[in-house]
Amino acid sequence: MTRLKRNFTVVGSQLDEPQLYVAFASDDGFTVNQHFGSSTGFVVYALDQHSHYMQQAAQFARLGECSADGKLQEKLSLLGHCTLLFCRACGAAALEQLNAKSKEVVRVEQGTRLSELLPRLKKCLAQGRQDRSACNHH
Repeated sequence: MTRLKRNFTVVGSQLDEPQLYVAFASDDGFTVNQHFGSSTGFVVYALDQHSHYMQQAAQFARLGECSADGKLQEKLSLLGHCTLLFCRACGAAALEQLNAKSKEVVRVEQGTRLSELLPRLKKCLAQGRQDRSACNHH
């Protein structure tokens, strides 16, 4: 049984060549408020140093509505194009799989607003910083 309930993707790009795709574990689209493995929602943004836009929004069934088997694989597949993943927490099994796929996990405080993180990421890109997670901490 699929855990993915809804998946909306923007067709066509508002950016000629996005430099970065970033996923946020969020059930409201405004704040990072979910643990990666049990997250019921993800919002993906495409960014360059000047601009950003929401590229994708996905909603998953709650764990009680489906079995936990394969939950990580479906999320990893959906977020395969993302380089960074912001979440409230991430378990060891998920972290291992994300690292194996060269995904950088950034843990932030519950309720951290995307509107705070996105400008920092753009600034980081403008500075040519390679360690993008360093641009996200206060």
